[in-house]
Amino acid sequence: MKRKFNLFPVWQFEREAQYLTSMLQQGLKIIDTTTFVINFENVAPQSGIIRLDYQLNTDMDDYLHLTQANGWQLLTTLPALNGRWLYLYNADSQAQLYSDNYSKIDLLIRLRRRWTLIALAAILFSSYMAILGDSVSFASWPIGLIFMLYLINFLAFSRQIYVLKLAL
Repeated sequence: MKRKFNLFPVWQFEREAQYLTSMLQQGLKIIDTTTFVINFENVAPQSGIIRLDYQLNTDMDDYLHLTQANGWQLLTTLPALNGRWLYLYNADSQAQLYSDNYSKIDLLIRLRRRWTLIALAAILFSSYMAILGDSVSFASWPIGLIFMLYLINFLAFSRQIYVLKLAL
């Protein structure tokens, strides 16, 4: 087993999928992941493609049946915000998980909405701390950092959505 740090921010999930695909072509297949670490197993180099998708827990079973019927194999999942990142593999390197811009936009809006909720919670907590007069407390700087990260997520997702809408 080999471990690598996962340094891909949420809005670069497509770049992470490209990285995982290239690792598979080199003989390293993802077996599980955490927020910061990807675990690989040594396998024979494989062609095909890996894609990431995010689904809410309530939609999971139907979605997995649909993807499996279309040739996708679930490699692992990563829980996140009442949903899961799905790491999917297809032996056909030309396979598309999202075949049109409308479905890609839908995914990006879903991701932006989920990760923006965390930023709003950080703002509310930070505001609450400021009202209490404890704005320089130990808890305020991590909340500010979380807010900044989620603001970057929001802007990155918004830009990707805008670019896809221009292409329609």
